[in-house]
Amino acid sequence: MSSAVPKRVRLAPALPVSTPVTVASAASDQRDVMGLAQGLARLVVLDWDVASDTCCWRSSPEWLLGPVPLDGGYPPLEEMVHPEDRAHFLRVRATEEEAVYRVVRTDGDLVWVAARAKVFRGPEGQPERVLAVLQDISAHKRVEIELMEQRERLRMVHELAGLHSVEWEVNEDRLIWNSDPEPILGRLPVGGRYPAYSQMVHPDDRELFLARRDAIRSGMGPTLEFRIIRTDGQVRWLSVRQQVFGDGARSPGRVWLAVQDISERERYAFLAQHDPVTGLPNRTLFLDRLRQSLARAARDSRSVAVMFLDLDRFKQVNDTLGHDMGDLLLQHVGARLSACLRKVDTVARLGGDEFTVIIEGFKEPEQVTRVAQKILAALNSPFDLDGTAVTISSSIGIALHPEDAAGEDELLKRADEAMYRAKQQRNGFRYAGREPG
Repeated sequence: MSSAVPKRVRLAPALPVSTPVTVASAASDQRDVMGLAQGLARLVVLDWDVASDTCCWRSSPEWLLGPVPLDGGYPPLEEMVHPEDRAHFLRVRATEEEAVYRVVRTDGDLVWVAARAKVFRGPEGQPERVLAVLQDISAHKRVEIELMEQRERLRMVHELAGLHSVEWEVNEDRLIWNSDPEPILGRLPVGGRYPAYSQMVHPDDRELFLARRDAIRSGMGPTLEFRIIRTDGQVRWLSVRQQVFGDGARSPGRVWLAVQDISERERYAFLAQHDPVTGLPNRTLFLDRLRQSLARAARDSRSVAVMFLDLDRFKQVNDTLGHDMGDLLLQHVGARLSACLRKVDTVARLGGDEFTVIIEGFKEPEQVTRVAQKILAALNSPFDLDGTAVTISSSIGIALHPEDAAGEDELLKRADEAMYRAKQQRNGFRYAGREPG
């Protein structure tokens, strides 16, 4: 086995001892290096004799000032400075203060210049000579201006969309806003600090909010939609997108939030699906919920009951006391109906004095009967309308799925027909297919 012979490293031959290094050649090399450095750094050197007000360029300024004019010389530098920057240039040109200004080249192009100067002063401190280094920073300025324009565009988009950039300090549960949070959170409390992030979330949304918020610890960044209670008690809807800073998925210290007030959107969505007088679901939302109830019933082999209610003597109240009192009565009726039902049930106002109810998850029709009796008793009790006692009654028709009908339209129609029979017979409520019992 032969041993490998290491390769030799070839070195560049040394200069012959006989080759003289003269002062002139060293100076020439230095000038070449300085010229190369100035070209790479986009620098020019200007020597200004203050006393005679004459300038001498110590390196070629053509790339900065543009082509040399036909008469063979550039105008004075102050004449080439942009008119808007000229006062600033004249103020700082005999100082060592760093200056940034624009120069209009001989070909019309605009160049951004950064200048630093060394001022040589006379015995009495007056400037006699200024040696200035000018650097073309146009590329840097273009990037800077573009970034400023992008930030301004982003600010305008955020303002139009109602967006806020917020940093969330997770450990302290504290929000750091990049803009005034008062339109969203309300006025700053007397103590000078808003409550903790989670404490401002509406109690009905807090459990779901906390569960989804903690998803950031697994690296997720969900969009949350929830209500908050402002410091003045108003309720606002927020849409919040979360993004963890850096790695920190296990235990993030900071989270970036894009916060948008969507209260108006939610208000319009609510109005599209709810009765403006009572706040109850309208016909559109009622039918949607009924379709969902029937789908669950078909899947789980369960029953669904639909009640159709009509108020007796409501027209009399409306005609004698006025529409405002009629609306107030409808609001009271909606509140009493809601109090008679479970959260899983639905009560809606179809229009006028007609209301509907969806009940699901019952085992026997007798359970529906007891609900109907409870509703009748609640609506037969007198109503206090701003000091005026009003007594009404109601008639209820009940249709069952799947016994009386399969689809939502047919089910509602059968309940409506049963209600009219109950009104004619003045017996409170009737089932579509059979007598209660």
